[in-house]
Amino acid sequence: MVAGDWMAARELIRNARTRGQELVWVAKRDADLLLARMRIEQACGERTAMLIATKQFLDGDERRASTALSFAQQIYATGAKEDAALVLREILRKSPDFGPAEKQGVAWRPKKQ
Repeated sequence: MVAGDWMAARELIRNARTRGQELVWVAKRDADLLLARMRIEQACGERTAMLIATKQFLDGDERRASTALSFAQQIYATGAKEDAALVLREILRKSPDFGPAEKQGVAWRPKKQ
């Protein structure tokens, strides 16, 4: 997606979530909208907004933690290691016993030489 499209997508998501009280489908798809917002904010370089969306997305549910972990792994693979680490820390804050996130944290920790 080109930069302009990310900005347009960001506005669509913000507007949909703002009007969510009026739109039944928005409430039913809130998790999808938050995940999209996480991706968009990260792609736009808006680390704080990405983290806010991540905090809103994570609710203690293991499926959401798994989805957020997949997102973190994807952005880590693109070189956005700091962003990925922030998402991982938030997953572990919200779900401290989520084993896959704990293992990923160990894997990403710099090796001592």
